[in-house]
Parts: sequence; structure tokens; C-alpha cells
Amino acid sequence: MKLAQRDEVALPTRTRLSFMFDIKQAANIDDQTMLYMAQNGLAQLEGDLKERIEVLKEDLFSEKSLDFYRGRQTKEELEEVTDKLTLAIKLMAPHLMEPPVHKLLEFLIRIYEVHIHLKHLLL
Repeated sequence: MKLAQRDEVALPTRTRLSFMFDIKQAANIDDQTMLYMAQNGLAQLEGDLKERIEVLKEDLFSEKSLDFYRGRQTKEELEEVTDKLTLAIKLMAPHLMEPPVHKLLEFLIRIYEVHIHLKHLLL
């Protein structure tokens, strides 16, 4: 059985779903630029949140994350990534009004499709 890999919402061509940008603007931003924005957001975090999210930097916000594709992951790898994404979202939840967190969430939507696979955490 093949699982859906992309957005549940049918988007017009040449668009991308986004938290921060218009869908047409988002389509013009590549994944590498999105990673730089997320890393910039990490650098702007302060206090306890910064320390706790930094632990996930290598797993979720590094160059290797640009190669992530759900269809190539084993069940165990997906469970591990899901656990880390769940932790990141729970850590960010009380800070969702802060612009640096917006950058992190935008990256999680783009690369990991958390708006589909972990939408219960975003409600």
C-alpha cells in the first residue's frame, strides 16, 4: 500500500504550503534557504528553549535533514524522527508567537510535513 507523501490539500501548481509566506512566495524559496532560516531562528532563541531545542539541531535542523524523505525511511527510523519532531513541537508550543519559532515551524512543515503527519500536535 502506497502512503500519501504530500499535502492533503490540493494546491495550485507552482505553489507550496507555508506557515510564514504566501503559497506562491513559498514556492520560490528552496529547501537550503529554508534551512538557513531555521538555523537563524535557532540562533535567535533565548534561555531554556534555546538549550532544549539545540539538542535537536543535528537531528532536525542540519544539512542531513535536507535529504529526508518519508518514503525512504524504515518504520523504526520514522518512529525515531516522529519522537524528535513531537518533542520539538511540544517545546516550541508555548513560544509560537515568537518570530524565531516561526522559522523553525516553517522548516518542519517544509521538510517533515508536520502539518500532515503530526497535525494533532498543531491544533
